[in-house]
Amino acid sequence: ARPGFQVGAVWQVIDAGDSPADDAGRDALLFRVGLTLPVWGDANAGRVAAAQARQRAAQADLRAARQAWLAELRAVHAAWADRHRREGLLAHSLLPQAQGLLEMLRGDYAVGRAELGAVLDALTEVHDVQVALARAQADGVALRARWRALTAQEAP
Repeated sequence: ARPGFQVGAVWQVIDAGDSPADDAGRDALLFRVGLTLPVWGDANAGRVAAAQARQRAAQADLRAARQAWLAELRAVHAAWADRHRREGLLAHSLLPQAQGLLEMLRGDYAVGRAELGAVLDALTEVHDVQVALARAQADGVALRARWRALTAQEAP
């Protein structure tokens, strides 16, 4: 981006027989001087620097988007594992226990050894566990859809 300077000279020998003019036989001498100024150099350098800055910003945005995607994918995976564990606990442990307690209290109530309030409490417990199980299953559907949206694949 520095100015350039050129100097040149050309000497041409002209014979007396080459030219019918009055100056025939004289030699021709040509001088040339040139100066180049980098007028657009700063503007071009600024454009190049701006383009490079935009490229670095786009690459940083891409890295940030990849990290955000990966973090969301890990969060969905963790929520899926937690939901699966919770659904198993509700379906295979808490619901059978609550239903067994309700059946036992119904039998005790039938023979007069349990109060109606205890039977209703057990019935409420069964209902609460069933609602929690239904919510866990609905969460599973939502997580499966979110996983599919993130990866374009079925949930694991």
